[in-house]
Amino acid sequence: MAQRDRVSETAEKKQRGPKAARSFHREFQSLQKLWERVRATNSDTDDFFVIRAVTLLEVFSRDCLSQLIDSGSPYAERAVDLKMDLKIDLGFVRAIQGRVITMGDMIAHSVSISTFAHVSSVFKTILGKDLVATISPATRKPAVWERQKVPEKIISDPDNISHTFSRLFDIRNILCHEFRQEEIYDRKEITVFLAAAGQFAAATSVTFDHMLRGDLPDTIEERIEIAKRELEEGEQFLAEVYARVEGDGDKKHRRLLGKSQRAWDAFREAQCAFHADGARGGTAAALLSLAEADDLTQQRIDSLRRFLPSVEDTD
Repeated sequence: MAQRDRVSETAEKKQRGPKAARSFHREFQSLQKLWERVRATNSDTDDFFVIRAVTLLEVFSRDCLSQLIDSGSPYAERAVDLKMDLKIDLGFVRAIQGRVITMGDMIAHSVSISTFAHVSSVFKTILGKDLVATISPATRKPAVWERQKVPEKIISDPDNISHTFSRLFDIRNILCHEFRQEEIYDRKEITVFLAAAGQFAAATSVTFDHMLRGDLPDTIEERIEIAKRELEEGEQFLAEVYARVEGDGDKKHRRLLGKSQRAWDAFREAQCAFHADGARGGTAAALLSLAEADDLTQQRIDSLRRFLPSVEDTD
């Protein structure tokens, strides 16, 4: 039997994913919005939401693991204690030297995370402490203009999140690997699963950002610079999706898409100006405008992705 080429597999996965590194919790938000639209009238696609939620959790977990290892000590040293199927050969060394992939990429894609117990075990090895306990204190930091607000914890039920995810992974594994003759979950659970997944991703992102990069800046000026970079990344991703939708369509297809995009550009500009007007000028207005532009850009990405060919995968 031919050996797996993990270097090529990992490189191809990175190539298929979006080039703009967006906040991954937005993917969970998009999935929740889609579920809200269909849950009242359609049960034929229920399994999709369970399977997709676990897929996103797996991809997100591998990405976080890769970032931790590539950040260096102490996480890189702890990686040697992971149980993984990883063969270091000439192709592996060349790929890393050529920056096709990183050491973190290779290790993250070589560990098993097919259950939440696996996910927890891998991160406990890398972090040196329990994952859920580490991310549970994470809070949503109020905006600069909302300093009077008390920060809210992101994970609403930390005591049950491990149980929720264990059940979610188990259901996914049954759906994908067994031919069941009876229902194995209640539709109402999907709402719980998706909410927990979104909270998990957001809390993990906040916690790991703090661990690797320190506290978020407190001044509006610093927040504006971060918001600008995030908007630029979103616009890059939007350009990628737009190009894929445009694809090899005929002249009419491209003309209508271009007309739609120009109208959306004008709408976003006007909407951002309207939103910023509430701050009555100054740096707060600039931050409000950037935040609105980023939200609208993500909405446009979600809208355009519905028209991608079914064989494409932007994740």
